[in-house]
Amino acid sequence: MGIKSATLSRRQFLGTAGVAGAISVTWAEQTWAQTALTIRQDWTHGGHHAAMWVALDKGWYAEKSLAVTIVRGFGSADTAKMIGIGKDPLGQCDAGAVILAQLKGTEQKIVGSYIPTAPYCFVSPVDKNIRQPKDLEGKTVAVSAASGEYTVWQAFLKKAQVKESAINLNVVSVDMLNTQLLTGKVDAVMTYAISGVALAKVNNLPINVMMFKDHGVDLYSNSITVYLPWLAEKGNDEMLRRFLDATYRGLKYAMLNPAEAMAIVAKRNPDSIIGEKEQRYQLERLRIWAAGNITADNRKFGLGYISEEKMRYTNDVITEYVHKGSEPKLPLDRIYTDKYLPNPMIALTPAEWGKANELYADYVKLLNL
Repeated sequence: MGIKSATLSRRQFLGTAGVAGAISVTWAEQTWAQTALTIRQDWTHGGHHAAMWVALDKGWYAEKSLAVTIVRGFGSADTAKMIGIGKDPLGQCDAGAVILAQLKGTEQKIVGSYIPTAPYCFVSPVDKNIRQPKDLEGKTVAVSAASGEYTVWQAFLKKAQVKESAINLNVVSVDMLNTQLLTGKVDAVMTYAISGVALAKVNNLPINVMMFKDHGVDLYSNSITVYLPWLAEKGNDEMLRRFLDATYRGLKYAMLNPAEAMAIVAKRNPDSIIGEKEQRYQLERLRIWAAGNITADNRKFGLGYISEEKMRYTNDVITEYVHKGSEPKLPLDRIYTDKYLPNPMIALTPAEWGKANELYADYVKLLNL
């Protein structure tokens, strides 16, 4: 499960910290017993994963006596599967993927939100004039079959009252999806805003964006999930609390300092974030992710908050439109818990929320956040 303990002397720890880049340590909190902990992300490391990289780089995990390793994933479905069978104790992946894995009997539970508004959307060049669901009729729309937005496409059609037969749906690979958006070979692409909108931005393509959430499909997206047998082991509940506290501290810092946060992600991942244009693309992904965390719930309760009502709706949509109702719907207490979130929760001050609104005003407007 990627868990082991190691006790370091003060001299050994300082030597290790120096090699790693002078990790900052709060001496009063440091117990010198560092416990190794692995979290598996949903995909290759990118700007929208900044919360954990910031927490690692700033030494906030170390302050909590955690030696955290962040590993890449191969899609949310695979990450949910890996956590559900105990390959790693923690994962960061789509809430719908976790629910589907739970329906298959895996032992895991969501313990915090990470992308509280699923950024499923249609992106189209402005000259296509696609602003409302009815504008899709008679148009050609490209989509990747492996995408989260495609899995809830039927829910969008029903909520938006649009006939699927009126739309020419072109199912393509992810790489081809990006090409078709940039070359204008289709009228629109169905995509994840963190990817498609960022791609358009760095390529100076003027676009319209129509969000699923504005037409009846407002779901949770990426969340933090935990392997339950690991959590049941002695002391791991408190370890999880320490991890979440440092992670949401990292999320807050990344929201308020996006350029520095992106520099940390790039520094920590030199093999996957190569070149100036890729860094600009990943910065826009970080900015869209951060803008997506500007929600009423996060303002009121704190970062990572999970709404019972919204999780219930997420469960309803996944069960009805993705799982097709072949198994009984899971009770909410089987899907998630908020008992391990920081107490008090990590929150932004009114002035900090004002700063966030200014930093991400372009995406708040474009994505109607």
